[in-house]
This record gives sequence, structure tokens and C-alpha cells, in this order.
Amino acid sequence: MKHFGLFFALLLVIYAAGTAYVLYRGYVWSPFRGEALKWTCIVAGSFFILSFPLMNMIPLPWPGVQAVWMKLSYTWLVFVLYAFIMILLVDITSGVLHLFRVKFILSLTVRSVLWFAGLFLIGAVLVTGNIRYRNFVRRDVDLGFSKPVKMLAISDLHLGLLVNAKRLEKFVEVINREHPDVLLIAGDLVDRSISQVQEQGMGEILRRIETTMGVYAIAGNHEFYAGEEDTFAWMENQGITVLRDSLVMIPGVAYLLGRDDQSAKERKTLREIWENSPYAGKPRELPLIVLDHQPVNTGEAVDFGVDLQISGHTHAGQIWPVSWLVRKANDFFYGEYSKGETRFYVTSGLAIWGPPFRIGVARSEYVVIQ
Repeated sequence: MKHFGLFFALLLVIYAAGTAYVLYRGYVWSPFRGEALKWTCIVAGSFFILSFPLMNMIPLPWPGVQAVWMKLSYTWLVFVLYAFIMILLVDITSGVLHLFRVKFILSLTVRSVLWFAGLFLIGAVLVTGNIRYRNFVRRDVDLGFSKPVKMLAISDLHLGLLVNAKRLEKFVEVINREHPDVLLIAGDLVDRSISQVQEQGMGEILRRIETTMGVYAIAGNHEFYAGEEDTFAWMENQGITVLRDSLVMIPGVAYLLGRDDQSAKERKTLREIWENSPYAGKPRELPLIVLDHQPVNTGEAVDFGVDLQISGHTHAGQIWPVSWLVRKANDFFYGEYSKGETRFYVTSGLAIWGPPFRIGVARSEYVVIQ
């Protein structure tokens, strides 16, 4: 926790410096320079720098207002990211030209055009990224079940203030339209507060999900942020079977093994879970499907002979160039992989965490396994 606090403080300092740099350079380039714009930049910069840590620390009595506050703060965060990259490239280019004594003077008209063009370009990126998040797609995985069966896998809904009840209703509508036999939820169903989910009546919406063989879920890291015991009890009350280092058999279809998240203190190994199940010591007659939220330490699944592992967590990076870091932090990033005799599918997830955008990465999705 101590190291997390230092890490968060460092990120906040970087974010504050980036915001100051973007606003200062934007002011210098602006065709509207003057006292009004200067104080607008100072006030806006101060608000957003403070807003980023405070939006989750100060609960407002109006959930709708808090959601708008969070969306504005996250949108500004992404705006600053791309504005910083753009301005930094301009300043580096200007510095190189100056180093080689190349004089390159732009007229006020040209600078104004470039200023508006930069704003338009970043705005277009944000709008497109939001559209790519909201319009999710279907992905198919052929596992070759011995009998006709349709499994539908989803992950990372992050239900709460940002992914609200209205959004969940759309998810449930699409799920039911697929008529799945089994629904698999690969972690992070809830974002960070079970009370925010309960207050919006999301349990009633989840109970509308229709399957012939059940709904199964595992823990993601966010279930632990939300308070695991209350969260898992709430999920069970909605007819969801939560697999916490446990195993069930879907008759005639597959063994389904659900793992606790990597952040769980007493997470069991695959072998321990199997040996503590009713199927220990018996030959595996059906495919073994593992739900494991984070796609790390994947060699264990290969060594244990897992047929298919389904993971989420990465969000396919969600926003470029942050996606580069996400790719480095996980064994697998997004999509279908093979390692030994084991297949892996890492889904980008149905929703997002934080900024409501998908930029330079895969769209939101659900996965159909047959």
C-alpha cells in the first residue's frame, strides 16, 4: 500500500506537469491570447489537476453529477495525453531546426489554423474512440464441443457510475438475443463500489439474463476493490454461480474451472483445485475450460493440460500508447493464442475502465464459443 501511494503520487506529479505544459503551450500558440484566456487556463488546469484524485475520494450526494464529473476528468486526461504528444513533437522539431540554425517563422494566420486543426484532430480522435467503445462486436471461437452448445463469454463490465444501468440493459439485451446455453463472466463485473450497483437496481437487470445451463463468474481484481464478500454474495443473489478456485462440470460439454484473481492472498494452483474437486483421480472425459481474469503465469495452464483459458483484464490496452505498457505487463495481450496444446482467448471486454474511449486498439466485444 505504501508503494502504491508513492506510485500514485508520482503519476499525479507527471499528470500535473503535463497539464501545465499543454495549457501553457496552447496559450502561447492561441490566437486568443489575453487575460481572459490566461485565467481560464489557470482555473481549468487547477480544477482538472485536483479533480483527478478527488473525484473518487469525495462522494457527492448526486450520482448523476458525480458520473459527469468523472467523465469530464477522464476525458481531460486523454485530451492532455494526445495534446502533450502533439505539442512535444512540435517543440522537438522546432528545437532541431533551431539547432541547425534553420529559420522557420509562421505567420499568425498559419499558427491559428494549426491551433484549430490540432484541437479538431484531438476531438475527432476522442469522438471516434467513444464510438468504438460503445459499439461492441461479436467474436467467435471454435472449440469443437462434442454436442451442439453455445457459450458466451464476457469480461470487464465495470458496472458502477460510468457503466450504468442503462448500459447494462443493452448488454443483457444482446446476450439474450444470442440465446446462449452458458454465460461466462471472466472477472471485473463490478467496478469499485457494490453500493453504486445496488442503488441503480442492476441486480434486477442481471436476473433477466436467459440461459439453459447457467451463468458462471470469477473474481477480477476490481471485485476485491469493491469488497469481495459483499460483492460475491450480491452476485450469487442474482443467480450467478461464482467460481472461486472451484470446479464444476457442465454435463456432456466441459469441465469449467474458475480461478480467484491473482490479487487473492490464498489463490490455489490448478492442480490443487482439481484434486479438491469430485473429479480428482478420474480421467478427464471432457474439455477443460479455465476462467482466469489476468493473462499472466500462463505456463501453469499449459503444464496442466488446459484446453482453453479465457481471460480479460487487459482491455486490449484501451488507449494507445498506453497499450504498449499493457502488452508488456501480460503474457498475452488480446485475441486468440496457442501455447503447447493449450488455447487462450484474451477478450477486450464489453466495457472500459475510466476513460470512455477505445483508441488505436480493438473494439469492445463479447465472445461466442461453440
